[in-house]
Amino acid sequence: MQEVIGSLLPFALTIALGPIPIITIAIMLQTASPKRTGVGFAIGWMLGMTVLAVVLTMLSSQIPTGDADHPRRWLGLVQLLLGIGMLALAVKKIRSRIGSVEEAAVPGFLSSLADTTPARAVLVGVVVSAVNPKHIVLVLPVGTLILQHGLDTGQVIVAIALFVVISSITVAGAAIAYLASPERIGIVVDAGYRWMVRNMAVVSAAVLLLIGINILGKGIANFWG
Repeated sequence: MQEVIGSLLPFALTIALGPIPIITIAIMLQTASPKRTGVGFAIGWMLGMTVLAVVLTMLSSQIPTGDADHPRRWLGLVQLLLGIGMLALAVKKIRSRIGSVEEAAVPGFLSSLADTTPARAVLVGVVVSAVNPKHIVLVLPVGTLILQHGLDTGQVIVAIALFVVISSITVAGAAIAYLASPERIGIVVDAGYRWMVRNMAVVSAAVLLLIGINILGKGIANFWG
C-alpha cells in the first residue's frame, strides 16, 4: 500500500501544481462573491476528481493482466502508449513556445469565468477537473498502478481518496485560506496566477516530460519484463 501511495503522489502533485487549477481558483477568488465562489469551485473540483479517478480505475480493471508466469503485456502496452502520448504533448508545447514573441494569455474558456456565481462554480469545478484531457492522461496511470499492485476494495478506496485530496490541495487550500485571510491570500494567489499565466506552456511541458518518462519506464518493464 505504501508503494502504491508513493507511486500515485507524483501524479496527484502534478495535477495540483498545474496551471489550470491555480489559474482557475485565482479567477474564482476575484469574482463578486469570492469566498462562496472559491468554496463552491473547490467542492466541484474534488467531486470531479473523485468521479474521474473512480471511472478510470474501473476501466483499468478491465485490462487483461495475464497470470503469474507471464508479464502484464496489456498493462505495459497501455503505459507505453500513455508515456509516448505525454512525451509527444510535451514536445508540442515546447515547440509552440520556441521563437514565439506573443505574450502568454489565459485560455479563452478560463478568462470567461470572471462572472461565475457561487452556484455555477460547483459545475465549473466538476468540468475543469473531470472533463480535461490532460487530467485524463494523468489519472489513467493511477488506475493502472492500482491494478498492478492488486489492492483490495478497501485499499482502492483509500488510495483514490488520498489521490483526490492531494490533487486538490492547491484549490481547496486556497479556498479555505481565503476564508481566514482574504487580503493576504488574495495577494499570494494573484502573484501565483500571474506567474503561471506567463509560464503556463513551460510548466505543462516540464510536467508532461517528467511523468511521460516515468510511465514509459513502467510500460517497458511490464511489457518486456
